[in-house]
Amino acid sequence: MHAKVNSLQPAAHRAFTLVELLVVMSLIAILVAMGIPAFKLISNGHSAAAALNEIKPMLTRARQDALANQRNAGLAFFYDQLAGQYCLAVVAADPAQADPTFVDFTTTTDFQYLPAGVGVRLITGNAVANAALGAAQRTTNGYLRLGVIMYDARGCMVNVPFQISAASSLGTHIGKAVATLTSQVGFAIYDDELFQNTGFSTSDTAIDGGGPYNNPAHPNFCDLAKDAWLDGNANAYLADRYSGSVVETSAT
Repeated sequence: MHAKVNSLQPAAHRAFTLVELLVVMSLIAILVAMGIPAFKLISNGHSAAAALNEIKPMLTRARQDALANQRNAGLAFFYDQLAGQYCLAVVAADPAQADPTFVDFTTTTDFQYLPAGVGVRLITGNAVANAALGAAQRTTNGYLRLGVIMYDARGCMVNVPFQISAASSLGTHIGKAVATLTSQVGFAIYDDELFQNTGFSTSDTAIDGGGPYNNPAHPNFCDLAKDAWLDGNANAYLADRYSGSVVETSAT
């Protein structure tokens, strides 16, 4: 009797045709294209949340400085020309200036840079006063790329004049001197990439000049449309006058 031997030979597999491969590659490309915007939306949301988590303790630090040193101290928000990012730093009266309204970094300040792609602007009293009416009823900027949320010796938020010398450390980082502004009441966080891709300039008439607030003859300075965009796309937060905390608001 002969033993029966089973021959284990691999089964033949049909190869993919060129048409099938092209169909699969097309489907993958479509799925990737659909996934990128969703991923970017999630990523930007996380970046905005991360920015808020960095701003809150810095506001607390500025308020603690005011209380500890019994002076006006605040948190400066600015675009650092040297680093190419939005930045936060604690400021107080500039010791190099006789006028106490000039501010500069404190000797113990730490720089806190916000995540790349995140923009932040200061909400002015003009925006709050005309919140219900919107940007069309404003006469000056509702949002500024540079500003200070200031606290007094009691730890209360105050609206006081401030200015920046070009020779100061802060002036060096922002690349210019700043004439008298009034300290702000809150801030707005937004997608800076989308803001710039929409065609808006970072310039502000209140800081850079360039004609009236809503003058279409100065497209780089026409802040009326810019403010309207920020009203609809930024997450706005107002600082509590007494506690140093922040509250999200839809008022602007």
